[in-house]
Amino acid sequence: MKKLLKAYRVFTPDLYTVFAFFFGTVLIAGGGFVLRRHLDAKIVFTACGVMAILLDAYTDYFVFQGIFAKNYEFGILKNSLRGMRLLRLGIMADSLRRLTVLTVVLLVSGIGAISPVTILSLIFIAYSAETFALHLLRMIENFLEGALAGSLVLIAPIAVFASMTILLTDGPVGYSLIALPVFVGLSVIATITIIKRIQAKFKRSFHV
Repeated sequence: MKKLLKAYRVFTPDLYTVFAFFFGTVLIAGGGFVLRRHLDAKIVFTACGVMAILLDAYTDYFVFQGIFAKNYEFGILKNSLRGMRLLRLGIMADSLRRLTVLTVVLLVSGIGAISPVTILSLIFIAYSAETFALHLLRMIENFLEGALAGSLVLIAPIAVFASMTILLTDGPVGYSLIALPVFVGLSVIATITIIKRIQAKFKRSFHV
């Protein structure tokens, strides 16, 4: 774990860590916990999940901006014998961070109103959908020009999360029991493919 954190800090400025990981997570989770007492709990839960996905997707630009873009350069990482290892550990740590944020937000905003197995299923649904979307989002190099494109890309994971939330919360718990292993598997696949793709991109950068 210590190695993961050290590698991740290579890519993340202090302001990003404070805002995206701590402040943003606490604000969304805390807001959801308060609002569900006054509004429909399922609507609040869904809104919190959507905001967590949006926060993470947009702040990701300041860490791995354009890393899948054709002309992306890996800078000093290419001059280090540990460049590939740092990159791999950094991406792994980022994946763990995203899963942690979604877990905290959805547990705090949903516990007591939604069954635990359904919440767990929706955590992995949100994580896998967002991670697959990052394959496209990380091809965006310019934030302003890519804001619209990024918003369009995010429609897919948000739609998946929202529709599955409706299906699983309104349906029998058996739906969640079926969905859980499916989306855990998809989460593993999404994480492995994004790590493999970045490693392959890093190797190709030496032959440009």
